[in-house]
Amino acid sequence: MKRLQPAKKEPLDRRVQRTRQLLREALVSLVLEKGYEATTVQDILDRANLGRSTFYTHYSDKDELLVSGFEHLQQMIEEFDSHIPAGNPHRPAQKYQPTLAFFEHAAEHHRFYKAMVGKQGGEIVQRYLYKYISHLAGSHLTHLTPRGKKTPVPQEVIVHYMVSSFLTLLTWWLNHDMPYTPEQMYEMYHVLTLPGINAGLGKNI
Repeated sequence: MKRLQPAKKEPLDRRVQRTRQLLREALVSLVLEKGYEATTVQDILDRANLGRSTFYTHYSDKDELLVSGFEHLQQMIEEFDSHIPAGNPHRPAQKYQPTLAFFEHAAEHHRFYKAMVGKQGGEIVQRYLYKYISHLAGSHLTHLTPRGKKTPVPQEVIVHYMVSSFLTLLTWWLNHDMPYTPEQMYEMYHVLTLPGINAGLGKNI
């Protein structure tokens, strides 16, 4: 997937916002109908009733259109992380607030997430989210690992455990029509993962 750098934050005029919203809605409806891989740019244009030149004014391809649906979430998490002081490497891992932001964003944009992260979204979305969340998790764990100390489990393995567990729970939740609140999912995710993360870091809870 493309573009893991921070999303652009300049304001958009209403016409641009409306055009991009039409394109995203067309993509979501098509993915729900026939899956992401089978959906073409022309399909999106036909559904949105827009011209090809309009599409390429905003996006280079359907992957970039897809990623744009997560830009607001990226901005929220980057803003949150920018205000977190360096952590104490001697304390155990604790709940990571942006995890709740993911669940809340998924609940607010349920139709989008169900299309993209659920059964019809396919591997491409999972790859994008895996890379992005792995970057966040890796930065977070660095603050919790004393310099020069060898942990019982390598950091890259802990990151994979954190991210794959999160994506598995998120996908299950969406595919089952969100039977629990974002707050409940946030709590359950940490109940399940924090003991393993702290064991991997060699820390006592």
